[in-house]
Amino acid sequence: QEALVSFEETIRLDPQSSGAYLRKGGVLKRLELYQEAIDCYNSVIELDPKDADAHFNKGHVLTILERYQEAIEEYTKTLEMDPQFSAASLMKDEALKELEESQKPTL
Repeated sequence: QEALVSFEETIRLDPQSSGAYLRKGGVLKRLELYQEAIDCYNSVIELDPKDADAHFNKGHVLTILERYQEAIEEYTKTLEMDPQFSAASLMKDEALKELEESQKPTL
């Protein structure tokens, strides 16, 4: 909670601080405040559309929320910016499997 207050103060003083939004998103994700984390990652992406970490972390939260198609899109953007981002590749593969599994008819 203390870290959250610190990041909020940094953002208040410098609304263009994409790093503060990114770190705040990480804290919110750990607190399982997923929509708020997505909002922070969206703020980073608005400030810096080529921030691979923001796209990756947004994808991770979307995966947690089982919003696999959206997660895959974020992982794809991450890999377009940084083809060597191995965690994004692994998470994209996992999201693709989960999406495929969720679309199978149940008996």
